[in-house]
Order: sequence, then C-alpha cells, then structure tokens
Amino acid sequence: MKYKVLLIMLACKGVLFADLYLQQVISFSIAPATEMLLLGPAPLFHLEGKEKSQQIEVAYAIHTNEKNKKISAYLDAEMPQGTSLFVRLAPPRGARSLEDQELSTTPTDLLLELSTVSQSGLPILYTFSASDEAEKMPNLSRIITYTITDG
Repeated sequence: MKYKVLLIMLACKGVLFADLYLQQVISFSIAPATEMLLLGPAPLFHLEGKEKSQQIEVAYAIHTNEKNKKISAYLDAEMPQGTSLFVRLAPPRGARSLEDQELSTTPTDLLLELSTVSQSGLPILYTFSASDEAEKMPNLSRIITYTITDG
C-alpha cells in the first residue's frame, strides 16, 4: 500500500507543476542625451604685415536624442580693441546655421532647430580680423563656451 500512495503522489506532482509559469515586469527609460565634442587642435591665429583677417577650420561632433535645441557661444572676456572673432557652425542634418556670428561675452545663437541627430566631422569656421586701429599685442587667448539649450 505504501508504494501505491507514492506513485499517486509522483503522478500528481507532474500535473501540478506542468502549468507553472513565471512572469517578470521589465522597466526601462531613455534619458535625454545631448553632447557636443570639439575635434582637433585649438585654432592659433597670427596676423603679419598688412594681413587683416585669417580663417581656420576645425571640426565638431554633435549628438542629441532631444528635439528643438540650439547652440550658442560666448567668450570669457571681450576681444581687444580693433579685433573681432567670428564663428560659423556647419549645421547637422535638419538644423539651421545662422552663418558668421561675432562672438562677445554675451551668448550668441549659432545653430537653431537641432533635433534628434548624431553626426561627426562637421566644420567650424573661425575668422579672426583686425582693423587699422588694432595695436600690436602679445599672445592673448579667449575661452569660447558653447552651450546647448532649448530652442
């Protein structure tokens, strides 16, 4: 009689666990991500003689999974008397460039309508110019801060 009970229990065990299943809820999110990388060396301008301006091209990369962003830039200090620094960003797919913009300590919009894009090797064109009133000056530098904000 002992053996009959054990066999019945083993048979029931298979039936009881045959319909067992597990479920798991998986949660996920995608955080907003926007970044800009400057590629290559920093520009170095050197005007000689009667030369009044010089252009240097470098490159940048941009990635965003957000919509309607803009890129602005500003300097850490004003340019010396009689000199100007202009910048032009080539726009990534779908964005709009504002062409050559003179930089100062006030943020200046450079690129508008930046949305969901990832591109690299885009040109940045810097133009340094000096008027007749610009005096001889030692090596000076300015820090350009680029910001990406809602457009």
